[in-house]
Amino acid sequence: MKRLKKTIRILGLVFAMCFILFVLNALWDGLFNCIFPWTRAWFHNYQSYDSFLMYYRCHDYFVRELPMDAGEPKYYWHRGSWETFTAYSTTLPEGAFKTMSNERQEFFREKKEEFSTKSIIYSLQDNDRCYIDDPKWCDNEIISEKKLAFINKVVGNPEAKDQYYYLVILRGNCAGTTCYNGVILNDDAHEFIEFSANVVDPDKWHY
Repeated sequence: MKRLKKTIRILGLVFAMCFILFVLNALWDGLFNCIFPWTRAWFHNYQSYDSFLMYYRCHDYFVRELPMDAGEPKYYWHRGSWETFTAYSTTLPEGAFKTMSNERQEFFREKKEEFSTKSIIYSLQDNDRCYIDDPKWCDNEIISEKKLAFINKVVGNPEAKDQYYYLVILRGNCAGTTCYNGVILNDDAHEFIEFSANVVDPDKWHY
């Protein structure tokens, strides 16, 4: 009988500890995260970055792995109370740069089938380029030029920002949030950037 009571006490203690850890985790992902936004800009390698994003359910749009001859990536991830911003940049040899750009544009064309026909809100046509300092595709208040400033965190040549232009932008809506995913290129530097901005839609949330 004493052994049974001891076992019950141990199980009760384990259950209580698990419950406390569950509550703390929920608070960290919710309340604490609202009060203390989390920004991270260093990862061991691209694989750890990709695993991190998948763990935090950020998206499923970035490439799963980079070419072997890709340059050292620059990373940025930020999670606040009403938004999650993430981006990375890398440089590629000319051939790989063109191949990857074409592959990603085709990927987004296929991805749009999961959303409405107007989900691709910008796609490069010939030489009609939209540069990052002139986001003319941004036609609403959900995401503004100010919010896009996080992209500057990964730009490899900030002194030559007029060389960076959008390749494609896809917009999706889910559970009261709007997510923008896209690709930015710099032909001169063969720099390749992917970004994701997931923001709360104020018209669908009531505070």
